[in-house]
Amino acid sequence: MDYETVKKVPLAFFHNRNDDWENTYNNQGFFRHNVERLRWNLIGLTWLDNNPFADCVDLRTRTVKDPVAFYRLAMSTHQDLLDMVEQNDWDWTGDDFDHMEAYLEWIQEHDETFCYYSQVINEDEFLHIGTWKMPAEFDNDELKKAYIQGVRDTKEVYYDY
Repeated sequence: MDYETVKKVPLAFFHNRNDDWENTYNNQGFFRHNVERLRWNLIGLTWLDNNPFADCVDLRTRTVKDPVAFYRLAMSTHQDLLDMVEQNDWDWTGDDFDHMEAYLEWIQEHDETFCYYSQVINEDEFLHIGTWKMPAEFDNDELKKAYIQGVRDTKEVYYDY
């Protein structure tokens, strides 16, 4: 990625296609799990004190709004960001599963092939997440919505495809 000319942030900056969907006990651990999740989270958490990355990208369009903050985020390693979270004592626990699902929904909005299913397990102990690719034959929005809802309604999807 040529950081001098980035106008629209690639989806891969926020989502690792090889994500193992581990660490789903709470949203604090979930978003700290890898750099892609943490980037997305820090940009969206505009209420965190001393958060230099808040709203530097329009997450709806993935357009860079603050190039300086974006480049700083892009050049930060996962460990750099984790250290910043610790130094600032940032805590975003709360509506854990809703927050995690907001991230999954966001990926699904930006990647036409990404589908997910989630289920709360063991009386709110953790969120099971299964992901798969959208079959090519579901090539319009109406068919995609019906397919996704049908899969979710079965509540039997427990595997990554």
